Amino acid sequence: MITYRGEFRHAARKPGRGSEDDHSDGSLQRDPTDARPARRAVLQARHSFAHQLQGRRGGGCPDAAARHGTVRTPEGKPIGGTLLDFWQVGAEGVYDGDGFGLRGHQFADADGKWRLETVVPAMYPGRTRHVHVKVQPPGGTVLTTMLYFPGERRNHLDKYFRTECLMDVRETPEGWDASFTFVLDV
Repeated sequence: MITYRGEFRHAARKPGRGSEDDHSDGSLQRDPTDARPARRAVLQARHSFAHQLQGRRGGGCPDAAARHGTVRTPEGKPIGGTLLDFWQVGAEGVYDGDGFGLRGHQFADADGKWRLETVVPAMYPGRTRHVHVKVQPPGGTVLTTMLYFPGERRNHLDKYFRTECLMDVRETPEGWDASFTFVLDV
């Protein structure tokens, strides 16, 4: 495990050893026995969530944030075509379960680069600020994890918090800029 900020190494699991969040073959396919309503909105590729908050809270987009990074092997080779599925709460600290706002996926480019424009998620009871992400290299297994913001007073209180999942964050005139590199053993 890499234990420094902004990078996370994931060793591929063998098929049949998936977690509750992903299927045993490592795919992001919908479980046919799942009785919940289908989330068709998730199928839309999104590189920006920020537009979904225009017109809320006084007409502006509070606390804009850009997240970007790369997906690569331990040797530094980019893993192009990696699927990244993001979801988070908005400024009110609530997940949008009806309209599936602040949820979407994208594919890393040929250089393994990805970018997402969104807002800074709120904290809510029992949790520090975080962003959920599933990462799946082409033909590989799914990594389900969360990315965290450094310097948050509640990081140490969140039972799911992991220092190796801290993003490198800096403030810019346009909002927060956060970067993260996923290192996958494929």
